[in-house]
Amino acid sequence: MAGNASCSWAIHNDMVEECRKFAERNGIHETRDSKKMIDALRALPSSKFALSLMDNMGKPSVASSCAVGPRLDFDFIPK
Repeated sequence: MAGNASCSWAIHNDMVEECRKFAERNGIHETRDSKKMIDALRALPSSKFALSLMDNMGKPSVASSCAVGPRLDFDFIPK
């Protein structure tokens, strides 16, 4: 169902802010500079990166279970 707009997790209202929060949860505080943030995220061990995606799994909503996932590009597909 990846990319299926009828799935609640296929649409996220503020992906940039969600990525900044994810980086900060992983000890990366240089989040206003996208290049530095991405370089720091790439330097994380893959196991830490993957496990930190599951931090929200205890929440009741599927939409909040994994903030980073397939998304629609609203430049081409309107909400």
